[in-house]
Amino acid sequence: MGNVLSLGRRGREEGILGAWRRRALAGTWRVASDWMCPEVIDLVERASGRGFILGLEGTVRALGRARAIQGVGSAEAVMDLYAFFEALTVDPPGPLVAAFVEAWAESVERAELGVSCVDPGTGLSTWAHFTSRIYELYAEDLAGASARIIATVRLPVCTPAVAALPWGTQAEIGSAVLGAFTGTTAVLSHVGAIVTALMPRTRTAFARLQDAAERLDRLLPSCGERGCRLDLEPLPAHADAIATLLESLRR
Repeated sequence: MGNVLSLGRRGREEGILGAWRRRALAGTWRVASDWMCPEVIDLVERASGRGFILGLEGTVRALGRARAIQGVGSAEAVMDLYAFFEALTVDPPGPLVAAFVEAWAESVERAELGVSCVDPGTGLSTWAHFTSRIYELYAEDLAGASARIIATVRLPVCTPAVAALPWGTQAEIGSAVLGAFTGTTAVLSHVGAIVTALMPRTRTAFARLQDAAERLDRLLPSCGERGCRLDLEPLPAHADAIATLLESLRR
């Protein structure tokens, strides 16, 4: 009987592992060869037992730390965790998602990977890093600053501030925006219910912005017939006008 139970549990573990991996790779996970790690196995083994949800926090935290050490961004890591719970056909418990993100952020900070520059919810730049990068442009190369624009996607008017949304939604927003600007040098951030991009003034700039808006429209509920709204702002000619521009983005 013991061997039968052992085989049954092993089969369940393999089923969870396979379903999780398929969902992760079909979603936002980028490099298939980087997905497997010891902490993944530990989490699957723990999840195959009875009453597993109650005892998962330590294992979830361990996976969050491992993903940070791997260099996986927060949005990609959180969506992978969501794929795990989808494989279990269980709604992601808020406390476990929060514990995962907290462990990821703490590990990034200890590893000195610049956590202060990355928003753990979306994987985009923090607003502080975004604004400091603008000022740096003026200090480094005024001509370079004039060759850039600030592009914004204003989320539907019924959408609260990005930071107030559930972790999963924040991660999906980050993944959508990063996907639209893949291969560019854009610095991406958010403030309130606005996603911002500091990017070169090119022919494809608006197309990238429109792609981001369309991805977000598919993700977020619309308010009546109004979805995301787009805007392009040139950087001011002089650095003393930056503060006014940045303040206008908050409204």
